[in-house]
Amino acid sequence: MRLQMLALALPFLFSISASAEAPMKAQAAIHADLKTKIDEAANEVLAKTGVPSASIAVIKEGQIVYVNAYGNACLESKKAAAPEMRYSIGSISKQFTAAAILLLAQEGKLSLDDKVSKYLPNLTRANEISIRQVLSHTSGYQDYWPQDYLMPLMKTPTTAEKIMAMWAKKPLDYEPGTKWQYSNTGFVIAGAIVEKVILGCTEIPLLIQQKDSNVPLFDTTAIHAQAAALYALNE
Repeated sequence: MRLQMLALALPFLFSISASAEAPMKAQAAIHADLKTKIDEAANEVLAKTGVPSASIAVIKEGQIVYVNAYGNACLESKKAAAPEMRYSIGSISKQFTAAAILLLAQEGKLSLDDKVSKYLPNLTRANEISIRQVLSHTSGYQDYWPQDYLMPLMKTPTTAEKIMAMWAKKPLDYEPGTKWQYSNTGFVIAGAIVEKVILGCTEIPLLIQQKDSNVPLFDTTAIHAQAAALYALNE
């Protein structure tokens, strides 16, 4: 009998827990001894890494058989983590952005070789930079968050438009396609392109769900009453 650990969700990365309005529920039972081993393993990881909290789900034969949360969702108030809590998923969102671009390309709604200017003409040298380069971190757009720590500014709500206005209208860091440099700015641009294309195609908004109706989409922002606090680990 094969058990699969679906995910150990760190608060600054991602969570597989559903929204508070649709909490995850175990569909079947697993042996108490196995639950104990899972709990011990999760708590050991938190103790070794200093991560404040985590949520896990265990899948058995396609069914959720165990969900649990560990640690404190907020260190200041000592609020205990709960399986239904939301976590800011950070850069895990990039894979969904890239998948959305590729699905739109598959549907013929855009091309990876389209220039950024086709969708966002006011960005720096947008007529020279392709969507492919944006996705592969070879565009030259300066990263708006190169620091390896959580700056106070990053806790302030913002919009894609504000980020692009501040960072994607600067001179490029290098000539497009000549270098690789991680760029959060590039994926903000990619997300904005997805929005532009979707708004122009009324049949696309649930594109990913149409591909697999069993995959629910949840709000990934942590600005929510049931959200865990954001923390960064010190090296």
